[in-house]
Amino acid sequence: IVIQVADYSYGGPAAGLRRKINFVPIDQINKDRIQTTSINAFLIGILLVISLYHFFLFIYRTKAVSYLIFALLSLVVVTWTIYSAGMFIDKFTYEGYLAFGHLAPALFPPLLVLFFYFLYKDEVHKEVVYAFLIVGLVFIGIIFASSATTISNIFLIFSMNMMLPPLYLLSYSLLKAVARKREGSLLMSLSVFIMFASLIHDSFLSNSFIKGFGFYISSYGFVALIILQSLVLAQMFSLTFNKNINLTLNLEKIVKARTRTIDEQKTILEKQNMDVLRQKEEIQHQNEVLNQRNEEIEAQRDFAHKQNEEITDSINYAKRIQSAMLPPEPYISELLNENFILYKPRDIVSGDFYWIKQVNQYIIIVAADCTG
Repeated sequence: IVIQVADYSYGGPAAGLRRKINFVPIDQINKDRIQTTSINAFLIGILLVISLYHFFLFIYRTKAVSYLIFALLSLVVVTWTIYSAGMFIDKFTYEGYLAFGHLAPALFPPLLVLFFYFLYKDEVHKEVVYAFLIVGLVFIGIIFASSATTISNIFLIFSMNMMLPPLYLLSYSLLKAVARKREGSLLMSLSVFIMFASLIHDSFLSNSFIKGFGFYISSYGFVALIILQSLVLAQMFSLTFNKNINLTLNLEKIVKARTRTIDEQKTILEKQNMDVLRQKEEIQHQNEVLNQRNEEIEAQRDFAHKQNEEITDSINYAKRIQSAMLPPEPYISELLNENFILYKPRDIVSGDFYWIKQVNQYIIIVAADCTG
């Protein structure tokens, strides 16, 4: 039997055999491998479905950035589950598989804090989010720029970095969220606590401080975190959906009430329009009557004007006759050297007249009143 143990240059003092080796039949090994692979494949399938679901939710609601971050968070947990289970290890070089496995410890902390920031902005400090983002970028740079030895030597730092976000969330942000009775905060706290406990367990197990379950459970803690958080998001989505339904129903009621009011106002306006039309018809009828009367008055006026002209012409003709009957002024001046005549008819034709005549040695003067 040949047992190959990892070189100390890759793992430092902790490299080599950490637990005893058990010799079991090959059938038992294959059975355990199939069982473990099936469980991990099932968990990965769940995580991929959850990730795709929240990604599609983000496509339909681009303002809900938390859905996109949660989808990415689920994918990171998928990579950690694949690495922890040793799946597809034959498809990579040792250095490549080590870098692939350390992407999750580098990406998970900033994504987790960023997710909670968009979920509970009042309880998560923006400065903390920036700090984890910067640390995550530094770790990613180290992964792609360093050797496998360097990555193995700083694995403890990666592990500690993964514990910081749940520690911060549990000790501050989620406590405030629960105290303020924020929606889903209790279930979120439970999910972060389960993940944090699994990380503590695996950390102690890897350093042989405890036996625990005898195997690493952090991948299951991550899966529990994702599933519980997806339940919270589903609950929030359901509550939001129900609120939208209630708002829609209330809006429909308001629309119906306003439509009924508009119909009533429309009926009133139609009645008022009918009254206005009726009044208009009455006014038009009155105008027609007035126009007819005006025409009659104008006809009478024209008739009276014509008669007045005829009468005036007759009076003017009578005046000429009357003027012809009065003695001329030269004749009067011949008979009377000093004289004047005050003759002021009120109308065109006077009702009085004067007359003068010399008979022999007498001068006869007549002032006559024809009407009295």
